[in-house]
Amino acid sequence: MANHLSFLPFLVALAASPLAACSTSESAGTGGSAGTSTATSTGTGGSIPDARVIVRDHAGRPAVGVDILVHDPTGATIQQLKTDKTGAAMIDLVEGGGVTALYRSARENNPPGYSALSVIGLAAGAEVRLVADPDVTPESPLPMSLTFTGVPPLMPAGWDIVVSCHQDMMDSKTTLQYGGCADSSTYDLVAFLMAGEQRIVFAAQPDQPGKSVPFQLDPAKAEAVPRVEVDVTGMPAGTSTLEARLSANRPEGGRTQVSIFQSPTQPQGTLLKIPRLPVSAGGTFDLDVSADTAQGSFLARFPFAAAKLPTSPVVWSAIAVPLVSSAGPITGSSQRPEVPWALPPGEMPADAVRLALHYLVAQQPVNWTLYMASSVGDVARFPEIPASFSGWTAAPGTSLLVITDHVDVVGTSSLLAAVNAEFDRTGGAWSTTSFIAPAP
Repeated sequence: MANHLSFLPFLVALAASPLAACSTSESAGTGGSAGTSTATSTGTGGSIPDARVIVRDHAGRPAVGVDILVHDPTGATIQQLKTDKTGAAMIDLVEGGGVTALYRSARENNPPGYSALSVIGLAAGAEVRLVADPDVTPESPLPMSLTFTGVPPLMPAGWDIVVSCHQDMMDSKTTLQYGGCADSSTYDLVAFLMAGEQRIVFAAQPDQPGKSVPFQLDPAKAEAVPRVEVDVTGMPAGTSTLEARLSANRPEGGRTQVSIFQSPTQPQGTLLKIPRLPVSAGGTFDLDVSADTAQGSFLARFPFAAAKLPTSPVVWSAIAVPLVSSAGPITGSSQRPEVPWALPPGEMPADAVRLALHYLVAQQPVNWTLYMASSVGDVARFPEIPASFSGWTAAPGTSLLVITDHVDVVGTSSLLAAVNAEFDRTGGAWSTTSFIAPAP
């Protein structure tokens, strides 16, 4: 698809920042409030030792052992450490410096890839709060064969299977090869019957690697499907496709997701109706909405606690976050790429610009994302990743997909607020454009 929802994100946090319409959403941080570090002692060169980085997964659990690099304002690496058992790392952050988080990501329906998230231009003493789903399994488990019986007839369209950590719905088949969640020993399964009007929920199923796992779909156990509705009357002019994605963030780990697509000319009108997913107590929901236009995409995220997912329509009014109009050519080196970018003439900057480089190293996906303060235009200078992390840097001549996001946090003018938005569950609004360029 053309928009950025599948990358949403954050690869440590691919995703990001709130709308005025998010006032109904929960603002509690992922897994609880992290607080703000109190920095009183100043170290050599203006660093403040009790600055820190905190990383948790979407379930709110500490992301342990994530590599953290600390950079000076030029992007040189001056400190290297790992997050502890609480998911935190105390750092010496120089004024104007930055951080990078590196980890092997737990990717839905794909082999684990390399993910890097960098931020440059932070204040000394900043607390950087990130969301990451590291791959915690030493190797991919044997897939399970999920088999389905009991709903006649099985082959025609009319029923769908949704399982955690598997991005696509599996429709009208009797068997699904499935690897489970990389960061959990259980998964949720939902069978939608009668063209999505009813559902059967199988929650927190145990992994059984290499086994054939039968599911009996008994229509007598089906329930009506509650809906989450989004009023998209305020969609941007020229919208060609609308998408709404509901993510149920499981406290057990992993996410269960369902998406719907709609053309504005379809008879459903301006209400997007998406099936509600179940989630265990302590789980949360993210509702992502996007509109594709010929110029780019406009996106928003609405976070909710499970008990606060509304029964009345969520009103989405696309904030006019200006699209980045140009990015490239990429200069510098493959280890330290530099990407000039600009907003259209006369447009006003928001809180942050996020540039994501997507490429392959040894057939494994790599995503390297950089946050920097928004302006009318600048050069994104990616910081140093030491040679010991060679898997995170592109080979010379590699073709890169460059995705640029212009991120806005309502009521702030803050790079840090944009970076911390997913962790803090403050919601988000941003615009997205894509470019393809060779690596230097």
